[in-house]
Amino acid sequence: MKQSESALSAKALIKESIGRVATALWVLGFVAMFFVPSVPPTDLGIWAGLFCLALIPAFLGVRRYRIFGVVALSLSLLFIGLEELGGRQIKAQRAKAERAALTNSSAVGGQK
Repeated sequence: MKQSESALSAKALIKESIGRVATALWVLGFVAMFFVPSVPPTDLGIWAGLFCLALIPAFLGVRRYRIFGVVALSLSLLFIGLEELGGRQIKAQRAKAERAALTNSSAVGGQK
């Protein structure tokens, strides 16, 4: 009886440790992403990695880490969507600028 109780408590301790480590890594990655200068959607893979990292406490953690995991999953999905949206907007802006440059260069070329 004692062995099964100690094995059960060891399993709970390992489960809590895994959730704690994954939570700390997610928070570190999340905060670090705000100091990385980049143009969307270059950080899409990092946000997807943070999403996958948030799965660990959401499913393997104890209750408080599960709650954090669900919030982290939601934030990761939000920032994945924002990266995708930002990438589409930048692509449209670049295409518009390229069309304007082609139009302006042909107009200037005709004047020479």
